[in-house]
Amino acid sequence: MSTSTLPGRGGARSDTLTAAEFNDELRHVTRLDAPLAIDDPIAAALVEIEARPYNLQSRVLSRMLSALAYGAGDFRLAEISALDVPTRRIVLALSDACASGKTPHDAWVKAVDAAQLAAHG
Repeated sequence: MSTSTLPGRGGARSDTLTAAEFNDELRHVTRLDAPLAIDDPIAAALVEIEARPYNLQSRVLSRMLSALAYGAGDFRLAEISALDVPTRRIVLALSDACASGKTPHDAWVKAVDAAQLAAHG
């Protein structure tokens, strides 16, 4: 964990965030974005990751899939501002899908495996 702090809503914040903190900050940033329903956020994430496995958007999506599948992951506050609108929507849809509990854990694990294969395959 980083020890440096950045000003944030409600006081000093570490520049390293958990997946939940990252999602909270992302929701704050995107509160004025037009909502967009994504029927299958895992598939949407994998399409982006497989199309451009080495760009920042895909790396964040891969890490978010892993964080949601395994319950651990770190993100940088600065990454939020680097995400484009479609990727922000996918990240939030992934979080919502995971929170709903409707997607089996095995599907999350398979998505992480597919994302890793795209990045290293």
